[in-house]
Amino acid sequence: MNNSNNKSNTFAIVGFVCSLVVGSITGIIFSIIGLTKVSETGKGKGLALAGIIISVVRLVGIIIIGTMFSQLIWPSMKEDILTNAYCSEAYSCSEMNSGELACKYYDGTKENSIICPSSYANKNSSNSNRKETTTSRPIERTTVTTTEPTTTTAEKNSGEKEPIIIYVFYGQGCPHCEDLFDYLDNLSNDKEYGNMYKVVKYETWYNSKNADLMQKVYNHFGVTNVEEMGVPFYVIGNEHFIGFPSDKANQTKTGNKIKSAIKTAYNDSKYKDIVSLIK
Repeated sequence: MNNSNNKSNTFAIVGFVCSLVVGSITGIIFSIIGLTKVSETGKGKGLALAGIIISVVRLVGIIIIGTMFSQLIWPSMKEDILTNAYCSEAYSCSEMNSGELACKYYDGTKENSIICPSSYANKNSSNSNRKETTTSRPIERTTVTTTEPTTTTAEKNSGEKEPIIIYVFYGQGCPHCEDLFDYLDNLSNDKEYGNMYKVVKYETWYNSKNADLMQKVYNHFGVTNVEEMGVPFYVIGNEHFIGFPSDKANQTKTGNKIKSAIKTAYNDSKYKDIVSLIK
């Protein structure tokens, strides 16, 4: 009997230590084994029970903390990580009334909208300039559409001159888009060109459906280079353009290209509505 009382309950001791140091599961296992050894050693019941209780409390705490992290903290952290990543590569940024930046970014498949902190203004200036100050240029040739769904594939009647449609994909707050709209508004008062066209606008920064349509139009034209993508993106007859300059000299040059495209499309007896077909 004396020999039994002198034996220590090693498992109970190890279980208690593990509950404090190593981990909850290990502490529970050794403490339970230690509890079964109490009848043999006559010792360690208190340590075994303490090890089990501490291990269970720690395990429950880990579960609670893990749940809180995944539900409350990680989503915010993930959003911050993605925002930092996308805002670092964003372009076509314009300042909002709140002081934040409404920007565009490319996720590898399409152009998307994102709201960036004002601290990214300087970081994105080179990207914005690259996108927004690009002089309009024809990318490729194709046919375009009219606004009426019933005329998506119909040719113009030979004795009827209907206005052609200029499709403009733009971003709310984009200064070069506003320059383009001002130019088209002024041109609409021109005696020669005023009755030749109508403008259909698609806002793409805050409207995902319009952004998807713009991407489809890009794909239709074979535009896959991210460096060529941006707003304003507009389709006139058999030509489409990206960008509109701010300076008057280049606006005149681009305006001449726009007038030429309008006149060519207006006089095309086989003018078709490709954008409506793409939709």
